[in-house]
Amino acid sequence: MQKLFAYKAQITSALIDSVNQNKSSVIRESIRKKYEEIQKVLDEDLKVTLTQLEMEEKAAVTALEDLMEKNCTVIQEIEQDLARLAAELAQRDILLPDEMDTAMEDRVKYLLSGTDPSQVKLDEPKADQILSLANKMLLVIRSQIPIIKRLNKSYSTDVSLDPETAHPKLIISHQGDSATYTDNWQELPELPGRFDTTLNVISLQGFNSGRHYWELDVSGKTYWELGLTYPTISRKGRAEDCWLGRGSDSWAVEFFNGEYTAWHNGVAQPSTLCKTLQPYWGAV
Repeated sequence: MQKLFAYKAQITSALIDSVNQNKSSVIRESIRKKYEEIQKVLDEDLKVTLTQLEMEEKAAVTALEDLMEKNCTVIQEIEQDLARLAAELAQRDILLPDEMDTAMEDRVKYLLSGTDPSQVKLDEPKADQILSLANKMLLVIRSQIPIIKRLNKSYSTDVSLDPETAHPKLIISHQGDSATYTDNWQELPELPGRFDTTLNVISLQGFNSGRHYWELDVSGKTYWELGLTYPTISRKGRAEDCWLGRGSDSWAVEFFNGEYTAWHNGVAQPSTLCKTLQPYWGAV
């Protein structure tokens, strides 16, 4: 009877795992599709915006070309009029007055100035408005990503290191937010809670329940451990129980020799992480 119950329990556990995996797959697929929809909307909006600007640019260039063609026609007519007038005056032996020559020249210059490409007028206020809206949209998107990090930070918990638990070769900052290793053994009071062999320090705050998130900067460090422990962790001597994750009352993530390892109750579990975290984000 006991064997049958155990067998049923194993089947039930397998079914639960299968259901959880299916749910996880559905959630992942739904999130992936939403990101694809967001990207599709952004791509479409970019396409429409660039098309609009291109159409306005082409319209401005076309208007300029039409104006240039019209002015060229007018200039040709002026040149023809000048040639005819000069011929008539030549037949009468009359010189063309300087004032009339200057007036004709000014008229030609005026017509030519209207075909200056620098005079092309685009709808600059609209372009500025589009740029402003795009910048605001970028700020909104940046403020929302990465989503997972923002979600984790909603569980943010302030912790400060307890200097009365720190090993004598660890210098704890006044704010309790950093620990620095020193080769010199500091003359510190012998307290029951102080680690005297392992280079450990624990926080003043403790947690009984809930989710908690914190960040730890480990940049440039070649070896470190980050973990959780019950207050009952051994503090004295060389017993492995003093190390995080080596006893039954603590858990730890260790970085050493370029590799990450998870520890609990003295059992090591290699991690799939293959790059140095900087900073390391911790959550429980």
